[in-house]
Amino acid sequence: MTRPIAELDIVEVAADTSEGFVSGARGTVVAVHDGSCTVEFLDPDGYTIGLFEFRTANLERVDPRAFADIQVRED
Repeated sequence: MTRPIAELDIVEVAADTSEGFVSGARGTVVAVHDGSCTVEFLDPDGYTIGLFEFRTANLERVDPRAFADIQVRED
């Protein structure tokens, strides 16, 4: 059994929504409520686009190990 979504988890939108979110959009959980959570989405520069509430059933937790191979360039 997988653990429930918690604050600071990275999540993906599971399916396109009528509000304009597309499947695979990633954000960070900033608050967990009963059956839903507030997710923060950032632009490529790290600025907040907005905070949006989603039902937890419409989100999938991203395994942080997926980011283990990311390398940072230092020019």
